[in-house]
Amino acid sequence: MSEAVKFFDGFTDGMMDGLRVAMHAEILKFDNVTMKADIQPLQGGLPPILDVPVSFQKAGAFFIRMPFKKGDKVIVVFNDYPLDDAGERRHHLDDAMIVSGLSEMPMPAEHENDLLIAHENMKTKIVIDEVGSVSILTKQQDISLTSEQGNINLTAPNGLVNISDRRNGS
Repeated sequence: MSEAVKFFDGFTDGMMDGLRVAMHAEILKFDNVTMKADIQPLQGGLPPILDVPVSFQKAGAFFIRMPFKKGDKVIVVFNDYPLDDAGERRHHLDDAMIVSGLSEMPMPAEHENDLLIAHENMKTKIVIDEVGSVSILTKQQDISLTSEQGNINLTAPNGLVNISDRRNGS
């Protein structure tokens, strides 16, 4: 191998070592109000990264906030340009953003074609299926429907609303 090839291979390796694109990290601390987390990158011997913005699903006035906990594994990306318009840096650790949780746990086979929001034990879940049916299921605790102002309406224009009280054998 020529000296020039060795030089450029070393030069390229050095540049790639400093380029941040995405990596796995672990949550050290999460603030669900500011939607920021302190994280520990799991590769490269890097120090903790503090106050990392956590992305979440949001459209208009609607959002889904995930309750990250210490020890959760996440995927972190590094933006091409600064999040705070602070200069010309690119792919810098200060421009990290958590884009999702990461789990080695297999996903359940049930509801594979449905929108599923669930606890990992699958004992509590909300399912919206392909035809538009919505199910709220729990094997753990009560389901509460609360209206601080107004009514709670259960409507079935072409069917029945069934209410069962199993405590009294009804």
